[in-house]
Amino acid sequence: MLAPLRMVLVAPCLGFLLALGHAILPQPALTQEPTVSDATHDAPGDGSAVEAASPQPQTPLAQEVIPEASAPEAEIPNGDGVDAVAFDLLPVGILVGDRPRTDVVLVRGADNGLEAVALERWLVPVEVVMQALQLQRTVLDSGEWELRSPGLVIRLNPDELVMDPDLGLAMSVADIEQRLGVPVSFEIANYALRLDPPWAGQFRRGQFADQPVITEGLPVVPSESFTATAVAQRMDFFGSNGVNNDQGQFTALGGLLGGSWFFRMNQQDLFDSGTWSLSELQYLNQSDGADYALGSQPTFWPSVNGTSGQPFWGVTTIQRFGYVPAFFSGSGGFSPSLRQQADVVGRTIQGEAPPNTLVQLTLNFRSNVIAETLVDSSGIYRFENIPGNTGRYEVLLFPNGQLTAEPEVRPATFSTLPSRLSAGTSALVASVGAGRVLRPNEFLGDFETVMAGASYRYGVSDELTLGAGVVQDRSLFGLGELFYEPDWAPIRLAATLAGGANQVAVNADFTYEPSTAFRLDLNTDPFSSRFLASWQAMPGLRLRLGGNSRENALIAGASFFYSTFDFNVNGSVDYTTDNFLRWSLLSRFDRAELRSFGNELSTNNELNVKLNNDRNFTQGHFMRLGYETQAAGANNLVTLGWRYRSPGRAIDGRYFWEMDLGYGLGSQGNGVVASLGTAILPGVVLRARYDGVSVLSGNDSYRIELVPFINTQAGVWSQDSRYDYLRQEGGLWIQPFLDRNGNGQRDDGEPLYLDNAELLFVVDNQPLLPNQFERQANGIFLRLPPGLHRLDLDPAGFPIDGQPSQTAYAVEVTSGSYTPVPIPITRAFTVAGRVLDAEGNPVAGARVEAIPQNGGGPRLSVTNRAGIYYLEDLRTGTYQLRVNGSPVQPSDVTLTDMSEGLQEINLRLAD
Repeated sequence: MLAPLRMVLVAPCLGFLLALGHAILPQPALTQEPTVSDATHDAPGDGSAVEAASPQPQTPLAQEVIPEASAPEAEIPNGDGVDAVAFDLLPVGILVGDRPRTDVVLVRGADNGLEAVALERWLVPVEVVMQALQLQRTVLDSGEWELRSPGLVIRLNPDELVMDPDLGLAMSVADIEQRLGVPVSFEIANYALRLDPPWAGQFRRGQFADQPVITEGLPVVPSESFTATAVAQRMDFFGSNGVNNDQGQFTALGGLLGGSWFFRMNQQDLFDSGTWSLSELQYLNQSDGADYALGSQPTFWPSVNGTSGQPFWGVTTIQRFGYVPAFFSGSGGFSPSLRQQADVVGRTIQGEAPPNTLVQLTLNFRSNVIAETLVDSSGIYRFENIPGNTGRYEVLLFPNGQLTAEPEVRPATFSTLPSRLSAGTSALVASVGAGRVLRPNEFLGDFETVMAGASYRYGVSDELTLGAGVVQDRSLFGLGELFYEPDWAPIRLAATLAGGANQVAVNADFTYEPSTAFRLDLNTDPFSSRFLASWQAMPGLRLRLGGNSRENALIAGASFFYSTFDFNVNGSVDYTTDNFLRWSLLSRFDRAELRSFGNELSTNNELNVKLNNDRNFTQGHFMRLGYETQAAGANNLVTLGWRYRSPGRAIDGRYFWEMDLGYGLGSQGNGVVASLGTAILPGVVLRARYDGVSVLSGNDSYRIELVPFINTQAGVWSQDSRYDYLRQEGGLWIQPFLDRNGNGQRDDGEPLYLDNAELLFVVDNQPLLPNQFERQANGIFLRLPPGLHRLDLDPAGFPIDGQPSQTAYAVEVTSGSYTPVPIPITRAFTVAGRVLDAEGNPVAGARVEAIPQNGGGPRLSVTNRAGIYYLEDLRTGTYQLRVNGSPVQPSDVTLTDMSEGLQEINLRLAD
C-alpha cells in the first residue's frame, strides 16, 4: 500500500529538486564517498555466465545523482528532423502493469510537465529492465546475450546497445518495445515508466504459456550408449482351502544406442525354473521421423479368421513423412497403431469373458487399476476412451468377482482406428518375422509361421486420409483404411478392413454430432455391431437409446448429474427389452459417499462415512458398509468395516498406507475381510488381501503381491514403480554438487546439493513441480520424452555464495535410461568498490576487468557515475585488475576458500 504512494510523492519532488539544482547551483565536488554496501549493480557487462537482475541502488539520492562538471547534458538528435532534444538524468519509478517493480531509478529523458518528450529515445539502464521484467542473462560463446523470463526468450547483441557515461549500458524505450516486445508508457502523475509485458497475467500457478525451447549454443550433455537401468522381480502368493500357489515375473530394462531394451520372463512356478518362459525381448528406437522395433511386438494388422493370431517376433519400421507423431506417455513397448497417429486419440479395449467375471484393466505390471467392470449376460467387456498411454495394458479376469483368486491375464486387445493426417503427409510401415508357439515348460518356444506385411497411409486432404496394405499371415490378405471428417458436415468416419476372398474383419466407427445436445454413434467390430443415440434433455440429464447385435436387444437409459455445495449425484441407468436393469451410481452428501452398480447377474453397493471432519474422500479414515448379491443361488454378503488411506502418496500415486479391516456375514458364512497396501518401503510394491468369506464361497482365501525393484543405473531403491515407462521415455539424473577444489569433477567428500530443487531447475522453460521428480540421496531423477531438452538453473535456488560454472545445458534424452548431468557448484565471490583517479575523484563509465591468472575469460564491469563497479561470479584464484586496459592499485586480488564472499576494493588509477 505504501510503495505506490511513496513513488507518487517522492519521484516528482526529486525531479523538481534535481532540475532546480542544475539551474541555480554550482556543481559541488563529492565530499563523501558512498560505500559498496550503499550501491548496487550498474555494470551490465560483468561477464558472468548467468546473471539474475540486480537490486537497484539504495544509496541516498543526494550522493548518487550529483552530476560531475565534465558530464554535460546529452543531446539526442530527433530522427524526424526536429531540433535536438536535450535529455537529462531523471529519477523515475518503474511500474510493471499497475504494480511498482523497483524503487526510484535514474533514466535519461525529458518531459514538459505534462507528458514525456520523445519517449521512444529515453534511455533506461539494462539492469533496470532486467530487474523489472525478471530477466535472466546467459552470455553465450558468441558474446550474445540470451535473455529469459517466464514469458520471453530472445537473443541480444550487447554491442548494439547504448553505452551511456552515467547510466552504463542502456536500452532505449524503442529497443524495449521492438526487441523485447514490451509496450512502454510514461505516467506523469506517478512520474514513472510503465512496462506492460504481453505475458503478464498468463502465468497462473502451474500453467505456463508455450515458449520456444532454444538449445543452440549451449553445451550438449550426451546420453550413455548402454545402461542397465532397472530390475524388478514380481512375486505372487495366493491360496484357498489349504491349497497354496506361487508365481512370478522377472523384468529388466535399459538403454542401448539411443533406444531401449526390455526383457521379461514369466515364472509359472516361482521356485521351479523348469516352468519359466521368455515373455518379451524387445529393442525399440523411436524418433520423430522413424521407428525401429526388433523382437517381440504386436502386429500392425488385425487378426482375422484364418490367420495365426500368434505372438509376433520380428522387425518393424515406421517411416513418417511430413509430420511428428503425438507422444503418448505411459508403460509398455512398441505400439505400431499409435505411432502412426498424428493426434492423441482415445482407444477402446474390448473382449469376451464369461458373465459375472470381474474384469480389471491394469497398467504398469498391475500396479494401477485403470478401470474395472463386471461382465453382464452379453459376455462382452469394453473399456472406452482409454487415455493414449503407449504400450501393453493388461486385462485381469477374476472368476465370479473373487479378487483373491488367481486371475486370468490377457494382453489388452485394442480397437485403434486410423486418425487424420494433414494433407500431403504420410506414413509407411513394414514388418517381417515369424509367429511364436510356446508350449508348456518351454523357455523360448518355436518360430513356425512366416509373417510379413506393409501398409501406406496418406493424407489426401485435411478431411480425408486413406491407407492400403498387404499382409502374409498364413494366407495373403489386404488392408484398407479410411478416415473422413469433412468441414461441411458434423460427421466423422473411421474404418479398417482386413481380409481376403474367404475372410474379412471390419472395424468401423461413425459419429454424427450436429450439436453438443445430440450425438449418434454407430460401431462395428468382430464381436458385435452397436448403435447409440444420446440427447441432452436438460442440464444434468442425458437420455439415450441403443442396441447391439450380440444381445439382439434394445437398450434405453439415462445419465444424470446434480451438484450443490454439500451434495452431488452422478449415475446412469439402462433398461433392456430383455427386462434387464443395469445401473451405476456415485453420490456424496456431506461426509457420506454411496457407490452402487449392478446388472441382471449381480449387485455391489458400498456406503462410506468419513470419520475425519472434512469431505476429502481420497484420504482419511472411513466407516464402510457393503452389500453384494449374486443372482445365481440368491447369494449375498454384508460387510462392515474400517478403511484408511494416508494423506501422503508416492510419486507414482500409490498411497503410503491403504488399509481395510472388516467382518462379513452372508449366505455362504461369516469371516474376517482385510487388505493392506503400502508404498512406504523404497523399491517395494506390497499388497495383501485376506477374505474369510466371499459372496460365492465360505472358504477363506488370500493373496500377497510383492514386487521389489531397483534403479540399477544409479544404485537406488526408488519409490516410483513406473519403471516400465522407460521403455518409451528417458530421463535426467541431475547431480548438482559443491565443487570445493574447483576441478569440475565430483571428488570424495564433495556433497550433493539437493535442496530447493523446485527453485533450482527449469526444464524446457517450465519449473519443476514436486510430483514430477524424485529426490534420492545421489541425485534428482526426472522422466522426459526422448529428444534434446533444455535444463536451466535458476539463481533463486543457488546456495549462498555458490555459483554453477554453467547455468544452461542442452541434454540428450534417450529412451531406456537416465542421462547423468553433473553440475559443479563452486564458491562465488563478488569484488566491488570504487574507481578513483589520481586526485581521488570517482571515474564514471570506466571498464573494469578481473583477468584470471590461470587463464580464461575476464570478468567485466562498467562503473556508474559514482565510480562504483561490481565484479561477480569470481572463483578461487588470483585475478589481475585492470581499468580501461591499464594497471591500477592494487594490481591483483587473491580469493581462497577462507575469503569473505564480498570483497570491497577501491581501485586507484596511476598518475
